[in-house]
Amino acid sequence: MTRRSTLAALILVPLLLGLGSDALAGRHLRSVGTGEARALVTRYFTALETGRFRAACSLLGHELRSQSGGPSCPAFLRLGMPDPLVWELLGARPSGDGVAIRLRLGQNELDHVRIRTWLAIVGLEKGAPRIVETRLLR
Repeated sequence: MTRRSTLAALILVPLLLGLGSDALAGRHLRSVGTGEARALVTRYFTALETGRFRAACSLLGHELRSQSGGPSCPAFLRLGMPDPLVWELLGARPSGDGVAIRLRLGQNELDHVRIRTWLAIVGLEKGAPRIVETRLLR
């Protein structure tokens, strides 16, 4: 192999394998760990419980934050906040490029709070862990 073909291989192989510019720059690609994801979801609900709605919004991924009012996210969360906020982490498992967190969450209904099971997906967005998706399970 010539020097030129060796250099070409060092540049092209990471791109062909989908490793992108991080691999070329020598930075290690990382994913969100289960403990880190659980801590992020706990921080989110703790921020809601303590009325720190701007802090809670900062833990949402771009798309989810847009769906939660965008720049008005703190007001949107404040209005939709059940009282009392009832939540419990049930488990976590790796899922795709992130971590799926199962949790119970109370939702106000007329004169009571209905407990539902949700899935929150925590993934990396611009290098930082964020809640990037939520799904109602039952």
